[in-house]
Amino acid sequence: MKKVLRNLALTAALIISLLSIAACGKTYVTIDKDSVIIIASNDVMEITSETTLLDYMEALKNKNELTYEATESETYGKYITSINDKTAGISQSWMIYTSDAENSNSEWRTIPYNEKEYASASSGISSLIIKEGETYILALMSY
Repeated sequence: MKKVLRNLALTAALIISLLSIAACGKTYVTIDKDSVIIIASNDVMEITSETTLLDYMEALKNKNELTYEATESETYGKYITSINDKTAGISQSWMIYTSDAENSNSEWRTIPYNEKEYASASSGISSLIIKEGETYILALMSY
């Protein structure tokens, strides 16, 4: 009887462990009130030397990780107007900040996140080439 109870307990512990592991999948998008933090990963889509932030956001949209709307501008290419139904209002824009030093400019502006400073991206979503493991923050900024 002790053996049966021990085996049942071990089986239950194994099932609980497996369920916990399955539920703890990696998070590549974090959304709060006025920002979206994206960590680029090949687990979401294959990132190549031509993958833009817009491509990656479309893959996230297809996986139901976020929603967004973008508008085309002759001057700036596509730019975000809304993320998860949070629309930029008058005197507001969704700005991009990144940990990718090669594709940012800290002289333009920086923002803090998790005790680090992230610099303003040097291009918009339709031309910003992303890199595996880099962080991209879309922040709703007022000006």
